[in-house]
Amino acid sequence: MNILKRMAHRLNFFIVIMVVSFNLATYIIFIKVIYGHLNLIAGWDLYHSMLIIASIMIIEWLAWITCGFMNDLNGRVRTGNLDGLIVKPIDTQLLVSINRIDPEDSARFFIAMIVFVYALKHIETPSIAAVVIYACLIICAYLIFYSIIVLLNTISFWVIDIRGLSPLGERLLHISQYPTDIYTGIMRTVFSFIIPIAFIATVPAKVLSGWYDWKLVVESFIIAGIFFYLSRKFFLFGLRHYSSASS
Repeated sequence: MNILKRMAHRLNFFIVIMVVSFNLATYIIFIKVIYGHLNLIAGWDLYHSMLIIASIMIIEWLAWITCGFMNDLNGRVRTGNLDGLIVKPIDTQLLVSINRIDPEDSARFFIAMIVFVYALKHIETPSIAAVVIYACLIICAYLIFYSIIVLLNTISFWVIDIRGLSPLGERLLHISQYPTDIYTGIMRTVFSFIIPIAFIATVPAKVLSGWYDWKLVVESFIIAGIFFYLSRKFFLFGLRHYSSASS
């Protein structure tokens, strides 16, 4: 139903596609400007960095077309409309997640494929095994990012308006477009395990580049599992403390 509503307004639908495409173009332009002055950044050249950009685009695409960054949760809690989802015989978190789907963000996937082709033309072609592992790590990356979105938006059960907090998810993706190898010391630890943006794009891109080891692959699965478990528990905890605004 959400898809039909969005596509019913055709002009707005295509305008949003153009805006999304422009935003993604700024990713590429900015990284090309940087590499116009440098050959390598922490061992990453332009084309390997493009793999990170393409991975970010895929994660953004998955987030928008599956859960819409869960941007509707705060409004539903504030107005009491969440009641209509709670009483349905389907898991509430699933309903909240899929309640909003943005089909116009499919443009992210197609642009990501163009970036992939452009980057792979200039680097060694990855093996089939690397592509399969990459696909698995993208799923892990999505689960990590989805879990972060859930953790942030679950605060809606206690805070009336989190509009200043919810954009943090998108900010994290923007930070993830840079190789996390540029960070050292405690910052690398923070971005690897506390806020694991390294596993959102850098680690998957390393697999396609042939720079990975199995330790990173295993850690990606473990961190995805831990974050999904914690976000699930936190959401259920928040749901138990939900007081309908309509009651």
